[in-house]
Amino acid sequence: MLPAHSPASRPATGLIQAAHHLADYLQASSPVTRDLLNRTMTESFGTSAASGAWVQRDSFIASEIALILALRRMGLSGGGKGDLAILQALAALLPTQTVRSEEQVAHQHFSTPLLLSCLAARMACIAPDDDVLEPSAGTGMLAQWAEQGRALHLNELDEQRAAILRQLFPTASITTIDAARIGQLGIRPSVILMNPPFARNAAGMEDPLAAARHIAAALSALRPGGRLVAVMPDSFSGRGRRAAIFHRALQGCSVVAHMRIDGAFQSHGTAIAVRLLAIDKVPGRLDTTVVQRADLADLVPFIDALPPRLACPDGDLAAKPAPSTPVLQGIASGKGLFRAFGRGAPAKAVALAQTSDAAIVP
Repeated sequence: MLPAHSPASRPATGLIQAAHHLADYLQASSPVTRDLLNRTMTESFGTSAASGAWVQRDSFIASEIALILALRRMGLSGGGKGDLAILQALAALLPTQTVRSEEQVAHQHFSTPLLLSCLAARMACIAPDDDVLEPSAGTGMLAQWAEQGRALHLNELDEQRAAILRQLFPTASITTIDAARIGQLGIRPSVILMNPPFARNAAGMEDPLAAARHIAAALSALRPGGRLVAVMPDSFSGRGRRAAIFHRALQGCSVVAHMRIDGAFQSHGTAIAVRLLAIDKVPGRLDTTVVQRADLADLVPFIDALPPRLACPDGDLAAKPAPSTPVLQGIASGKGLFRAFGRGAPAKAVALAQTSDAAIVP
């Protein structure tokens, strides 16, 4: 755990302090304006943004944390009748995130919107005996819905966000490795929730296969019979010229649900379409009917109609995972990727991977 005086923990403490104040407004159903955000940040950090102690992007992080705190105070589980309408109303109280930092764009730190995170967790069907992993946990929006499991492991490469997670989720196990190599942790979760970087690697370099690498790495760690729910780029599909990447990344699994959503990230300043997939680690069909909707609430009947999860053999969150299959290893490891497509196939793989909407950046 980071000491309280560490460089990463100091900003985290200020952000959480600001979030507690903002949560008061959310709980009272009062709008959080940009002016209120700035005043709250100035009070929490003891100085204005002009000093460089915080930037506008930090205020949006504080507002995301405030949503988590408000959910806890209100006791919302996301599964109750009328909860989704309350979540929509809460999210609408916050300003649109129109400012992006260079660091956010470079590492694709785009948090999962509130309602989307709730629906993703709903698809995961987390039970009290589940060991849950989030490989790229950000500030905890997805993790907020996963605490009912037996154990929670959060991985976040960014030290400041990891410091936030340590304060928000004190009983969770938290690590800070590249999620594209999540198998190196030696954990064996029964459920994985993830919203990976879409087209950037851990160094911030462009990588159109980043999301595929992350999901392949996560599946290699998932216990047989376990479930993975992922928010993925629109290019991650079983049909079209990029289908080979989809099928190789999910080899040995079955797609339980596949949904394409327009405008899910509008609150984050972009209308890009994304895909929400529920994947079980059992051999089966990958090409399932794709449900397409623009309103997230319209997905609820389809999610609630999903069949029960399959039995997942019990295991320890700290148990050593079984070796990845060669195809998963190839996709999840940078240089070995193209070997998954056969000898002399780099050009073909790149062509398959190219996409105009690979990242959640308009």
